[in-house]
Amino acid sequence: LALGAGSGAGADNTLTGKAEVKIGSSSDVFADTIVITAINRLEKDEYANDSNLRSGSASGANVSVLKSGTEIGTADNPFEAAVTIGDDTHLVVEGDNANPGTFKVEALTDIYAVDSVRVESVSGFGVSVGLSDIQTNSLSGIHLSKATLENKSGDVYLTTRTNSVVNPSANLLVVTALTGGAGAEATGITKAANRIDVDESVIRGSDVYLYTGKDSFAVPNILYSNATTEITAMSLLPNISVPAPRVEIYESNTINLGGQSSLQALEDIYLTAQEGLGSNERGSENGLVLSISLIPYGIDVPDNPFISSVNSVNIIGDDVKVEAGIHNKSLVHVKPISLVDPNETVLPLDRIGTELTAAEKDKLGLDAGLVVVDEHAGRDVHGVH
Repeated sequence: LALGAGSGAGADNTLTGKAEVKIGSSSDVFADTIVITAINRLEKDEYANDSNLRSGSASGANVSVLKSGTEIGTADNPFEAAVTIGDDTHLVVEGDNANPGTFKVEALTDIYAVDSVRVESVSGFGVSVGLSDIQTNSLSGIHLSKATLENKSGDVYLTTRTNSVVNPSANLLVVTALTGGAGAEATGITKAANRIDVDESVIRGSDVYLYTGKDSFAVPNILYSNATTEITAMSLLPNISVPAPRVEIYESNTINLGGQSSLQALEDIYLTAQEGLGSNERGSENGLVLSISLIPYGIDVPDNPFISSVNSVNIIGDDVKVEAGIHNKSLVHVKPISLVDPNETVLPLDRIGTELTAAEKDKLGLDAGLVVVDEHAGRDVHGVH
């Protein structure tokens, strides 16, 4: 409260953190269920229903500036949830047909951030500015290097996903006797990356699912941002009020298969990089100006958020193998119990109903991984093998 006054305040927050699961080299795990999950959550909502920066002043002439900035993750140090499985590691789920095993590796980043700046000023002549800025840079990732993941009785899931809600806002009430200016800027920028890197690794299962942009329950990325600016300005002469809401969302979902990686499924393989829910409706820019002066006016700010989504599956090099429907034949090797001479036994009777040996499969030109069962005729059958 003064004849002439100037006030300003700023709050800058930088938040970085990682939720990491690291399985080192040469590890062997055999189990009926393997579930590996990395989740990194952040909530900035203490003032969701209030203002985290607020200024009030009264003077003959006044300048007030408030700025609140929040950076969640950076380009060099993203807010991250990551699973890394190292060289020569074998993770194997056993189970059986009656009780199929569960094998899931999942990573999730979850961000909820709200920011609110409020400026109230009464003066003969004044300029007031409120700035609210939230920027996020997150990464959900899975990286395999020379590892083997196998489910002998069920499916294998590798998934990465992001939730992010970012809501900045700036609110100004400016009363001047003559004239003045007011500016409100609210910026919400979201950069969400989801990726799976498979390098020189083997993945086997009934079905194999590699998802970026959704999890094993098919819940997609949920990305949303709303920037709001509101200005109420009162003066005798015309005043200048500028609202500037800004929303940008950059989403990327990437699967990289490299080296001599091999994906094998008894049934199907799904390589899915999926855009999040809502497409171009995931952001909104809201602005309102009400000027009560010699020339009164009101403005609604156009809603033009920028939304970008890049989704890609990259098979790097010529040595990657993706095989669905392996072992898609049920083979029965039919052999006689005896030849012309009833005393000449071709195969011991205790071999009936047993799996062929590796040597027998090789002789028949069959994959050693196939399950082939011997069945035998109960009478003389000549020339049938």
